[in-house]
Amino acid sequence: MSDAEAADRLRQQLIREQLPVFRSQPFVAGAIFFTYQDHRTPNELLMGVVDAWRRRRGSWAVLRAAYAPAVLDAVRMSPASGGTRRATVVLRARGPLERDLPAYTLQGYRLAWTVTAPDGERIFAQGVVTLPTLPPGAAWSGAVEWAAVHADCWLTLRLLRPTGATAFEHTYDAHGERRWRDRQPR
Repeated sequence: MSDAEAADRLRQQLIREQLPVFRSQPFVAGAIFFTYQDHRTPNELLMGVVDAWRRRRGSWAVLRAAYAPAVLDAVRMSPASGGTRRATVVLRARGPLERDLPAYTLQGYRLAWTVTAPDGERIFAQGVVTLPTLPPGAAWSGAVEWAAVHADCWLTLRLLRPTGATAFEHTYDAHGERRWRDRQPR
């Protein structure tokens, strides 16, 4: 394992361990992860969630998920019926304010979904669901449906900010098990 990979694993561990501690303190209103792009520290560690060429490391995905303003509480896949497949999604805005961060009202957010082959090369179906306004801690539940395909498929859900930027991205197989694309950690 290279020094950069070792540093990235440590960075992922720190994000996973420290943010829950910050969230547990009612007096903490926010937390900033300082280093976006690589720079060498005095002890020669490479510190960025992206390298000098802006290539994402595993910690980039961990950090994006950790700072997403909402979380997926459940994704339930239903078996094919009448020529369609369905996934029921339960999404919750982070909150309440005293116990979570970032916690704010989600307004103008959308949930984009794509059904693909496991390799991501073929798209079978896709769509976008406009979410209602969700105050901190509020939950939304809804379903996405698509024509059943005979091939194995994966469902990718992306929470889109009002700007169109992706707040989180999660992928599930046909059985509803979480899968990982790209360089996202397991």
